[in-house]
Amino acid sequence: MPAIQLEFLTPCFCAGVDKTKPEVRAASIRGQLRFWTRLLYGVADAEYLLFGGIKGKLHGYADEAVASGIVFRVQTLGSLQPRSFDLCPHDSDKGQRPGLPPGTCFELRWFERLRHSDDRIAKLNNVLLAWELLGGLGARTTRAAGSVWPVDYSPAVADFMQRLKALPIPSSVRVQVLGRTETNPETLRKIATDTVKGPGRNSGAIKGVLPGNPLGFASGQERKASPLKLKVGRFEDGCRLVAVADNRDGRGGDLLAAIRALQLREKPLAELLVGAGFTQMR
Repeated sequence: MPAIQLEFLTPCFCAGVDKTKPEVRAASIRGQLRFWTRLLYGVADAEYLLFGGIKGKLHGYADEAVASGIVFRVQTLGSLQPRSFDLCPHDSDKGQRPGLPPGTCFELRWFERLRHSDDRIAKLNNVLLAWELLGGLGARTTRAAGSVWPVDYSPAVADFMQRLKALPIPSSVRVQVLGRTETNPETLRKIATDTVKGPGRNSGAIKGVLPGNPLGFASGQERKASPLKLKVGRFEDGCRLVAVADNRDGRGGDLLAAIRALQLREKPLAELLVGAGFTQMR
């Protein structure tokens, strides 16, 4: 059974029914992998090939219910020692939540439930790699919480970027490693959470309201996940933020306006994004 070993570089706020008991759940990982499948392959065909779904007839299947082609198993390495962490480390007033601490390691295993498919396994390997290098697990993953990372992996930035070139990342998605290095990943998570408040549905460019909601928003039961995703990665020269700007189908909004708003409020993230060339995006 194939397996990968991963660790959390930042606190992971992932739980099941009991929100007070953090745990690494295969179902939660599967949800993240569905997102990266859609990002890499766009259409639903790949998602159904890997994970199944409930509208199979729309995608050429005989039945509506399509079983997942892959089964995942998770095993933690060592005992879990959850404790409380600031949900947003730049603002302690946002409160704390139980989480798994940095350094928590786990092993993810998988096997094919259905008849072997070379195409399925090739796509799965790409999706897993994208999630390992660019994704996370649990709440606040777009702001660097729950940053997963391969155990004993500390590449040069150039080697990391070269590895990403093997993935079918669409041209509308831009990935950059930001310039600041830190020994403490929590310092970087503090930068990632310190942005500007999302405006809700209003699309006007006034008073910090950003066209297209490029940083996402939460207003009552309405919300949009941030198209700008940040995670912490470990490199040979220290830990850095990795930024993923997702503008598929225009969902990224006006990122330049967001960067200007961050600059006006003197947020450290602004200059990191400028230095990585995000103001040159078209």
